[in-house]
Amino acid sequence: MNKLVLRGNLTTDVTLREVNFDGNIRKVADFGFAVNHGYGDLKQTTYFRVHAWRGLADVAKNYLSKGRSALIVGPVVLNKYTDANGDTQASMEVCADEIEFLDAGRRE
Repeated sequence: MNKLVLRGNLTTDVTLREVNFDGNIRKVADFGFAVNHGYGDLKQTTYFRVHAWRGLADVAKNYLSKGRSALIVGPVVLNKYTDANGDTQASMEVCADEIEFLDAGRRE
């Protein structure tokens, strides 16, 4: 089993889109997420792309925005792709099973 627990902040606002799976339309929310670790000169930030599906997509869109703190739980995959310059790039992507809001308040 592959399950990751991340505590950090959104680096982008949530975008909501619809995806067609064999004639079934499903909602998915996408956003950037950053996790800081280490201290002082050793402090580093790791960036992730997060995807939340169906009902969790609506929750993410309605309550999360850039800068908000959250706890994300779900499996992670390393996605390799070729950029516009022909260079190989990689991104870590998490499919959120759970999202916990760590700061108070509804997004305005």
